[in-house]
Amino acid sequence: IDPMYQYSLDWYINLFETSIDTAEKSKILEDRLKYLNENFLYLLYKNICKSLFEKDKLLFSFLLVININMNNKILTSNDVRFFLQGNISMEITERNPYPQWLSDKSWLDVLGMIDNVDNMKSFKSFFMEVISEDKWIE
Repeated sequence: IDPMYQYSLDWYINLFETSIDTAEKSKILEDRLKYLNENFLYLLYKNICKSLFEKDKLLFSFLLVININMNNKILTSNDVRFFLQGNISMEITERNPYPQWLSDKSWLDVLGMIDNVDNMKSFKSFFMEVISEDKWIE
């Protein structure tokens, strides 16, 4: 990590206090907390991106989204590992239905995604339905 990317505790405290002042108000605690969280994340993102080198902005955005989604239980560490590493299995457990346009490696990735990513369990039936349509076959 570039040493220029160091922020002081005072900087975070000031940013947090600003988010408290500028977040939408609500008398309902759950709503107020939601508004504070959303506003703080927005200010954090906006202010950090101002100081990032252009080449680092995409990586920062990716890491922020991954961490938010993991904290919200939308993604698991297994999901993230699969998307970063890909399918490590070399064994085709099901025959490739369309080898004329879908490589065995891509088919392995589809099978691996279905097996390893919790939110993608139903993807196989969707995938098979979509690719069976004539417009996908040359």
